[in-house]
Amino acid sequence: MKLDPRPTVQLRKLLQVVPPLTLTYDILDRFADLRRMLRHPYGSGLVGDMDTLIAATALEYGIPLVTNNVKHFTRIPGLEVIDFDKYEKEAEAA
Repeated sequence: MKLDPRPTVQLRKLLQVVPPLTLTYDILDRFADLRRMLRHPYGSGLVGDMDTLIAATALEYGIPLVTNNVKHFTRIPGLEVIDFDKYEKEAEAA
């Protein structure tokens, strides 16, 4: 799928093939657990709230996370992270 440079168009195209996931209380509990686990002195330091919520959602649904922001997400234990840039380059080379 060739992506349009305009973010709104990209998002609408993506949502046609990848449905949005529902936010649940279990995800919010996981979010709170991740925040506590990452906070100093227990962990390596917090990542942004939205990144933590995205990670909690992926963990609760048991799905890998595809991102351009690998640095933050690899700090989340148990989260399978797929580097979109690397994946895209490999797909283009194939």
